[in-house]
Order: sequence, then C-alpha cells, then structure tokens
Amino acid sequence: MKLNFKEYAHKAMKTASFKTNDYPLLLIMEEVIEVYEKIEMRAVKVEDIYKELGDLSWGFAAFAMVMRFDLNALTDEVLKALPASHERPKTDLGLLVECGNLVSLISKLSRKTGASADDVIDVVAYPTDEKTSDLNRQIFDQLVNCLKQWIYLCRALDVYPADIMTMNIEKLKGRKERGTLEGSGDSR
Repeated sequence: MKLNFKEYAHKAMKTASFKTNDYPLLLIMEEVIEVYEKIEMRAVKVEDIYKELGDLSWGFAAFAMVMRFDLNALTDEVLKALPASHERPKTDLGLLVECGNLVSLISKLSRKTGASADDVIDVVAYPTDEKTSDLNRQIFDQLVNCLKQWIYLCRALDVYPADIMTMNIEKLKGRKERGTLEGSGDSR
C-alpha cells in the first residue's frame, strides 16, 4: 500500500523527539541543503539522495505537526497545486527556494516582533485573531509550495514520493530498534 502524506506523518511522528518548535524548521533547511549537496556530488548513489529526501519529508511532517495543520487539508492543497502530468519544476532549485521562503517567513516575524522563532511558531500555530490566522495561512501555503517542489524533485529523480516516505519509515523503524533515533549521521 502506498503511503499518503497524512499516513506518513502519523507514522513518522511516533519517532519525534524535539524540545523546541523551531527544530523542524531548522531541520528542513539542513536537509534541503543535504539533498542538493548529494545531487551536486553526482558520484553519490541515488539512494543516498532518496534518504535525504526522506529526512526532509520528516521535517515537513514535524513542522506541520507543530503548526497544528490539518494534514488532510495540506494533502488536498498540495494535490490541487500539482499538475496531473509529471511536469518538471521551472527551476532545479525550486525546493531550495521554497524552503528558504518558509524559513524567511518565520525569521521576518521573529525580527519584527523581537520574539524567538520558537515563540513565533507557538503563537502562529494557535491563532487567536485575524492577524495570526492570516499568518498561519501564509505559512500553510508556503509549506504547500515546499511539498509541491519536493514532489517535483522526486519526479525528476524518477522516484515516487510514497516510496521515499516508505523508505524513511523503514529507516526510522530500524533506528528505533537500535536505539539510535537521536543523534546525527546517516549511519546510525
């Protein structure tokens, strides 16, 4: 059975352990850079790129969780935004640009308010007025853009997004069994 993003997020978040709400946002940037580093290396195995795309999907799921986004609505918006064909992205850097734009939204709010990114996320995740509801929607829309570009890149690499998510769940299961969920490095 092919995973959809909602199913993936529920399974992946069983492995979530982080102390601050800005961790997934920082992870998204770290992982998108690793994806592009692996692509640039050209000599690297394509499976290594797939692993990084899986780690990035975990970051997206974790961010959606801390933002309290409706995963059905998120999935629906991503699917509506995608063309039916296997259209290639307008730029090979689309995923990097959109993830940068996501971080930039939070960063600008942090600078404007003087609050930490963690505090900004906490406030916007629980909108109490029209302003925070609008900000929540802007961030939701930007995450949709990130996921759309993630799918475009998967397509460009001739891999189904559901396969990337399944591989990531299997990797996480193995790490959980070995007690190596926390830490860093691909060879845990």
